[in-house]
Order: sequence, then C-alpha cells, then structure tokens
Amino acid sequence: MTPALASVSGRSLTELLLGVAPFTPAEERLVGHFTLDSRQVAPGTLFAATSGAQRHGLEFVEEVLQQGAVAI
Repeated sequence: MTPALASVSGRSLTELLLGVAPFTPAEERLVGHFTLDSRQVAPGTLFAATSGAQRHGLEFVEEVLQQGAVAI
C-alpha cells in the first residue's frame, strides 16, 4: 500500500515545522504537498525520508530533488 499524498495548501516550511523541529531557513519555501512516497514527489513537495519496509527514504534524495522536492 502506497502512502497518500497530503495537501498542505501552500503553507511555509517554517509554519509546517513549528513545534516539531527547530528550523531557520536560509530562504522560505512554500510547500504544496507532503509525502512519504518518492514516486509521488512533484514540484513543491515536502518529502519525509523515513525507514520503509524494504528501503530507506534517504536512498531517494537525489531523485526527489530532481523531481522538485522543496525539502527533505
């Protein structure tokens, strides 16, 4: 089963991470979607690189950046 692509409606990365992780961006980035699945990354996506059943999301860093991920 593939994780769903969640819409976060153009919220800023700082806003999304508020209270979750300390974050001071060099430049603000707007996030349109959030996903755990590298195959669902499109421009404006925040990709969560987590440990999967068979592979770790960090293996897909180069791929998702080329696909337009705004943050990992």
